[in-house]
Amino acid sequence: MIYTKITCQVNLIQNPSFEDTLHCPTNVGEITAAKFWNNNAYTPDYYNPCATDIFSAPYNFAGYQNAASGQSYAGLITYTFDSPSSLYDYREYIGTYLLNL
Repeated sequence: MIYTKITCQVNLIQNPSFEDTLHCPTNVGEITAAKFWNNNAYTPDYYNPCATDIFSAPYNFAGYQNAASGQSYAGLITYTFDSPSSLYDYREYIGTYLLNL
């Protein structure tokens, strides 16, 4: 008999689809309303169907977007600048702690 060791990737992110909600988002930068997620820079947004029209999902102030899985998602600006001659860059970051194996 031959035995084969099967390996697979274990999901290390808690609440990867932003479904676990601490409260419904009502303002910009409320990614912390999604359980286990942190706002690491500026104002990353959280979109959830329980929210008002501005931060609801899939319809919200930014338009229409279905979630990749579940019904909720995060929105953030990865990079923008005022003008080519400007020294002002803007980036938003979110983060979470990884599960311990």
